[in-house]
Amino acid sequence: MKATEIIRAALTRLGVYATGDEVSADDTATALETLNGLLSEYELQPLLKLPADLYLPIDVDTDIEMTNSLQRVIVLGLAVDLAPDYGVEPSPSLLRQQSRAMVVAKRANVCPIYTCSKLPVGRNRYGFY
Repeated sequence: MKATEIIRAALTRLGVYATGDEVSADDTATALETLNGLLSEYELQPLLKLPADLYLPIDVDTDIEMTNSLQRVIVLGLAVDLAPDYGVEPSPSLLRQQSRAMVVAKRANVCPIYTCSKLPVGRNRYGFY
């Protein structure tokens, strides 16, 4: 998904633009600056697992390969972050969706302790562990 598509989706979610409207250059520049800040913040959260080949800052033509859950987190997070710039209060529904998307994305990347354990499994000289 290109950065411009992320920006358009976020502004549509926020209600600033209608579906299919072209985003102005000024709005794209403002949103791109906010998106770079958001991605820098998300880079510090290891459970979100941003793509390894993503180098910041990104530009409008950057194509970001990501999972659907991460895409949802970024779009909704950007919409919430852009709200004050447009004088819009994010709706409780949008805030709830953003919070839930973050939880789902983090849970999808958690490695359960029993699968990540370095404990020996199998047999020892007396039988099983």
